Amino acid sequence: MTNVGELWRNLIAAGITCGILLWFADAGTPLSFLVGLVYASFFEYFYHRCIGHSTVFPLAAEKHREHHREWRGEGALSNDRTKQHLNEAWYFFPAALLAHFSIAEFFFTAPWPMLVAFTLFYMQFEIFHWATHIEDNWIDDILYRIPVVKSFRREHVNWHLWHHKMPKEKFNFTPPYPGDYLFGTDIDWAE
Repeated sequence: MTNVGELWRNLIAAGITCGILLWFADAGTPLSFLVGLVYASFFEYFYHRCIGHSTVFPLAAEKHREHHREWRGEGALSNDRTKQHLNEAWYFFPAALLAHFSIAEFFFTAPWPMLVAFTLFYMQFEIFHWATHIEDNWIDDILYRIPVVKSFRREHVNWHLWHHKMPKEKFNFTPPYPGDYLFGTDIDWAE
């Protein structure tokens, strides 16, 4: 399967999950949605740093090391849509959401907005992570036509590609990179 197929498979799985969540959602609170976005951002940071780059969880770490081996250096950006190890396995998100549901259910009386936020965060991660590594993709073709967005997106791509050069830095993928700023892994040694 090509990495484009992996991307669509993951988006469909997350989209169905989001639809199910919205079906059960009550009014909830905007605060719960906001907490979900912040939570997802810190989860992204800690999952990437503590699981993807650790020896404690060998299976997850090995999959992530494969991502770094296949998408490194000049090959971190490619038009080769057959390269693997770009997206998570399709079952990763539903399994992760089940674990996060337990946490949300414990802390919130209305966890659905938080889980919808987490789902949307994951979907944007999959889309933009794919677009960050695939040159000449339709997403950036659209975004690069918008002047303000173009410079923001270029900075975003450079942030992630820097991580591929210096894997002990810049673990957050999604701006505004709160984990990196809070824990000091936003350092650009070239500055």
